[in-house]
Amino acid sequence: EVAAPDEESPPDSPVPAVAPEPEEVEPPVIELPPPQQPADLVPADSAAAPESELAPAETNTAPPAPTRAERRELDRQQKAALKAERELAAAEKKAQARREKEAAEAARREAEEAGRSGNQIIPMFKTPGLETESPETSLENPTKPYFAPPGE
Repeated sequence: EVAAPDEESPPDSPVPAVAPEPEEVEPPVIELPPPQQPADLVPADSAAAPESELAPAETNTAPPAPTRAERRELDRQQKAALKAERELAAAEKKAQARREKEAAEAARREAEEAGRSGNQIIPMFKTPGLETESPETSLENPTKPYFAPPGE
C-alpha cells in the first residue's frame, strides 16, 4: 500500500512520499458483540462449533441433582457390581485351588508309574520317620555310637 511518489506529493515536498498517513498507523478496530454467556468466551477455533458439540464444562448450567429413585438405582447397580467382583474373585480362587490339586494328583500319578517301571524317585525333602541313618551311629564312624553313655 505504498503510494507512488508522483501521485501523492510534489517533488519539492519535505515529507517523503513513503510516509504512512496517520489513518494507516492505527490498527483497524474490530467490534465484538457483547458476551451473553460464559460459553461465548471460548477460544476462536471452538467458537465455530455448533452448540451441540460444546462440552458441558463450557456451559454455566449444572446437571440436575439425581432424584431419590435414581439414587436408589445407582446404589443397586454399585452393590451388584461389588457382588459380581466378589463372586469373580471367589471363582478364581476355586479355580486356582482346583489347578493346584490337579497338578499334585498328576505328580502323584507320575511318581506311582515311575515306581512301577523301575525308575527310582529321589524325594527332595526328608519325610519324618524315614531317616537314612540311625541316631546310634556317628556320621564319621558308623561303628562308634553317636551318643556315648556317660562314663565311657
